[in-house]
Amino acid sequence: MIVEICVSFRKECTTKLVEEDTLKTIKLGGLKMMLPKQFTFDVDKTNQVISWIMHEQFINKDEAEQAREAIEALISSTFVKGACKVFADHRQLEETGKQARLPMETSQESGKLMAWLSEYCSSVAVICGSMMMQSQMNRLATSNGLDSKLKAFWASTPGKAVADAQAFLNITDNKLIKG
Repeated sequence: MIVEICVSFRKECTTKLVEEDTLKTIKLGGLKMMLPKQFTFDVDKTNQVISWIMHEQFINKDEAEQAREAIEALISSTFVKGACKVFADHRQLEETGKQARLPMETSQESGKLMAWLSEYCSSVAVICGSMMMQSQMNRLATSNGLDSKLKAFWASTPGKAVADAQAFLNITDNKLIKG
């Protein structure tokens, strides 16, 4: 089934038709949002942190674009510009032992999100499933102007990567992301 969603940035509203089975509805206060099913989200307004776990890669550009727009809408409707911290866990992408390599069109959407995050967020920590993924995240951050705010973390012991990321974000705990 195809549903219509509204992605709102400031006062503009872009309406898109998307496959309903690629989205899930979450409630954030009085706000109801459609977000990609590949993610589990948590919003910590006290510490001004949005965190997510990415469970699987996007199949195509449309899915990646929907995710980027949903994340941008969630952050811009919840936090003051420049105050939000992002805590992202991408370890599950490589749990099967396969190296996670983003296809070019998906990588471009990640680049667009990173460029947007450089303006809207104070810091971004990404937990990676391998050194290769960590290198790819750092490369994307550098090429999109986020290298001063984004740090990718990887360690052979998962707890160390999470602890290092929390220290970088200046937080002591997170409801969603654990070691």
